[in-house]
Amino acid sequence: MGYRLSDNERAQAMNALGSHFAEGRLTLAEYEERVQKVAEAVTDDEVAQLFRDLPEQSYTVSEIEEYHRKSSHPKAGILGLSMVGAFVGLATTTGALDFVFLTIPVVVFILLYVMKIGPDEWHMPSARQLQRERVRELTYKQKLLALEQKRSDQERMRALKNRALGAAENFLGRD
Repeated sequence: MGYRLSDNERAQAMNALGSHFAEGRLTLAEYEERVQKVAEAVTDDEVAQLFRDLPEQSYTVSEIEEYHRKSSHPKAGILGLSMVGAFVGLATTTGALDFVFLTIPVVVFILLYVMKIGPDEWHMPSARQLQRERVRELTYKQKLLALEQKRSDQERMRALKNRALGAAENFLGRD
């Protein structure tokens, strides 16, 4: 028996079903039925059964490269390395050389995890990271669309009010 699902995991499963529906792998009836089952699911095993006949989501090379580019922070790495260098210089001039060896793990961490130095396979994003990035981008796009819709609605309301005021002025001016 699997673990209990969170609301966030249910939402992710529904989003994944939506992607499969959009790609034509599910009919509307199948999509609606599976979404209903996800909503009623208690454990991850119940949700996993709904995806058995569907392929795992794939990611484009450009998505992977974009994630890798966004996750690399060379400026922060250079800053961190310069701070470590300053610490080593200070320790060397004061004679506290014992602390210099403590900086080696810090340097390795900065090189590997901040600057992403090393073979590409070390820094390949997981499917979960890529999915999070997709969801983040979709959420951002939805917010932008909602803002544009709101602006458009406000502009229409202004135009409608102006027309109504113009009609009222014309009506009152004819008397």
